[in-house]
Amino acid sequence: MHFKKRIISVLIICALTGSVLFATAMGILGLQGEESLFARSHRETLYLWYTQSSLTDYLSSAAAAYNENSRVRVEPVLVPSTEYMEQINDASLSDGEIPDLFITTNDTLAKAYLAGLACEVPDKRGVLSTSFFPKAALNAVSTEGRKVAYPLSFETTALFVNVSYLEEYATNLVLAETATEGGEEEKTSENGQKEGEEETSGNDAAPELTPEQQQMVEEKVQSFLPETFTRLEEFANGYDAPEQVENIFKWDVSSIFYNYAFPGAYLNVGGENGDDPEQIDLYNLSAIRALNAYQKLHQFFFFEKKDSKYADVIREFTEGKTVFTIGGIDAVHTLEQARADGTFPYEYLVLPLPAISEELATRPLSVTTVVAVNGYSEHIAQADDFAAFLACDYTDPLYTYTGRLSANLGATYDCDAFYTFRSIYDGSVSMPKMLETGNFWIQLEIALGDIWNGADANQTLKQVAETIATQVKGETVELERLTLPVEEEETQEEITDETETDGES
Repeated sequence: MHFKKRIISVLIICALTGSVLFATAMGILGLQGEESLFARSHRETLYLWYTQSSLTDYLSSAAAAYNENSRVRVEPVLVPSTEYMEQINDASLSDGEIPDLFITTNDTLAKAYLAGLACEVPDKRGVLSTSFFPKAALNAVSTEGRKVAYPLSFETTALFVNVSYLEEYATNLVLAETATEGGEEEKTSENGQKEGEEETSGNDAAPELTPEQQQMVEEKVQSFLPETFTRLEEFANGYDAPEQVENIFKWDVSSIFYNYAFPGAYLNVGGENGDDPEQIDLYNLSAIRALNAYQKLHQFFFFEKKDSKYADVIREFTEGKTVFTIGGIDAVHTLEQARADGTFPYEYLVLPLPAISEELATRPLSVTTVVAVNGYSEHIAQADDFAAFLACDYTDPLYTYTGRLSANLGATYDCDAFYTFRSIYDGSVSMPKMLETGNFWIQLEIALGDIWNGADANQTLKQVAETIATQVKGETVELERLTLPVEEEETQEEITDETETDGES
């Protein structure tokens, strides 16, 4: 009996000891949990400023994903776009919350860098190279030989083609040609219909083609895709358009963004990085020739500047009223939505803009949205890491949330058109950053509008070049008028006279 009591006593002591140890362990774990929660709630906060509300969902999602595994907490802050840089500067010099990062467009980077607002990014991950970004993107974030931001997204322009119309036209031609070659006695009409047969509506199924005929159709469609605007004019001359087509080629001639490509290959505003005042060449014979060819397009595809607003142009293309147009990345989104809801029953292609002619090239403009690290931030290393996260790690959700394309080469899409745009972006001209050329776009946009309406391209471009050169040098600059060969001058005088007459009528 005495032995049994001793056994029971030992068991009670063990149980009590275990309870104490368990309670102690739980207390330690609880304390650690409280300390972890305390640490998470007292992390340093990075403030990311931006002005476009369309970025809100994307940045909120990116910040949430980053915050999960970071020692800092990112908080996006939407601010008014008016005097954006001035707001950033004032906040940076105040005692309040300093924006550690901010999103802007590449043309503002020189101003931001000179003010100390955009510092040379540490790029600890080593991503600012052609392994991760197109050269155009790296040019866009460079100033004075330094990379002062990370490329986020881009905008540029491309040629949109209604391929269904080209296939229909090619099919009609092939049916007519093969009927003739086969020695058939039945005559065929222009639409491929044999005489004596009832005409079918455009909604009926396309005629069946032999494999040989299908191959011929594909070859013809390929030949219709213009490598130059001269070839586009040749196609337009012979094209038998469907009844609903109102314009073979129409684009927004009121906007510099959709017009810049015409003289773009021959305008140098600050070099590849757009920040060198010693590299400015706007007035040259190639640029004059390009603008003369641009003016000739008005005479050929005759439509007025006031009737070519971008939203209307894309709507008309979507409605099947236009065969070729110039559009941006947003146009792909519009067309894909229209295809999904059945209001755009056509196939389309996105191609690089054609050259002007065999001798004259085109080069489109691009705008790059960037993430800059504020030089006044006390958390530059952490801000640099989040900027790199946005530009390199959180790329695929960008289009889903915003409809924008990432500048990163690793971003993936389910639409081939977006890869075409990225290829075009690689060879585009980035907006210049020099403060002295801040009004260049307005000047050139006005000049192109005047040239479209019949103004002398030579004299108009000369005036723009003198204005910009005067601003850069700080003194009045007068340039000697360049002279084209006599035959070119005479031809252009005839075109200008006809354009002015058409405009008046």
